Amino acid sequence: MLFLVDMPPPVHGMSNINLAMYNRVLNENIAVVVIDTTPHWCNLKTHTRRWKLVRIFHALWVMIRILKYCVFSPDKKVYRPINGDRGQVFDYLYLGLLSWFKCSIIIHHHSFNYIHAQKKLFNKLVKVLQGNVRHIVLSDNMGASLSSLYGIPIKNFITISNASFFNDAECCTQQQRHDSTLTLGHLSNLCLDKGIGIISKTIESLNKTTIPFTFILAGPFADEVSKRIVTELCENNHNVKYIGPVYGELKKAFFSNIDIFLFPSVYKNEAEPLVLYEAAQQGALLIGSETGCMKEMISSLDGISVGLPLERECPELFIDAVVSYITATPMSDVQRAKNHRKNQFQILVAKNRLKLQQLMKDFTDV
Repeated sequence: MLFLVDMPPPVHGMSNINLAMYNRVLNENIAVVVIDTTPHWCNLKTHTRRWKLVRIFHALWVMIRILKYCVFSPDKKVYRPINGDRGQVFDYLYLGLLSWFKCSIIIHHHSFNYIHAQKKLFNKLVKVLQGNVRHIVLSDNMGASLSSLYGIPIKNFITISNASFFNDAECCTQQQRHDSTLTLGHLSNLCLDKGIGIISKTIESLNKTTIPFTFILAGPFADEVSKRIVTELCENNHNVKYIGPVYGELKKAFFSNIDIFLFPSVYKNEAEPLVLYEAAQQGALLIGSETGCMKEMISSLDGISVGLPLERECPELFIDAVVSYITATPMSDVQRAKNHRKNQFQILVAKNRLKLQQLMKDFTDV
């Protein structure tokens, strides 16, 4: 089987899932050939002119390797997680060549960029992929939207959440807290698209209530605007703390120490942010927007979702939802429900692992 994927580094949601899928295939003893479509040998910054030239030359090398695979390999099964933007130009070339050789292709979707509205490039990609093509989507709504926009038959979709790659045993053991201070948190690549502006206004509104709370912010700054917002929040509010980027055990500890995780993303390409699962895994209540698959994610984990327009910042709806919940719910109830939310997460993981196991069988049967 051919894995035509972007492997980490760089580390991001899709590359992490690509690596997890690759490891799962190896565990199933499925013979796999990997063609990495990311030029790791180049240390240039993305979106520069030199980077674009490097990508073009690397794409030519990828095409040569694809051609070699198609000519000499008797196995014509291909797994390809596609890009969400202009990178689909490369997907068009790669998948067009594979389709010409009558390969059985499984496409994995990780972005809503071409799902909010029909995009010409993806429409061309769909048309060139005549034959045996199946689509892995992250939610039923994602599949329904793709079918409606591009005429892809519903029977060609496989719904598998990225929750299937989580270890449901990795929950921190927590001691029962006895203080009455609520702990809220937000972790992301801190920027306006991920909701830091809305978070700032939410903290401002919460400070006007009588509810004692602390707010922990984590993650790298995406730009100077976000850095300024967080700096001012910490300087002006004694109950707000920024702990910087967190990984591994520090990230797990961050999630285990918060009661409510806020994620008001208005990022147009948002699909299935893994931080929501990481927070739910440790029992945090999720309150977030409904961008991409987030409404279905949050609903499945007994959280609260709020529809926010992508075109402009409209924090009032989100702020009202957060303040209303916190003022109406005793702190003890929020904490007691942690184990229930952990159980909900484990149920979701188990359900999607069954689907992933079926996909492994499909990889050998396609």
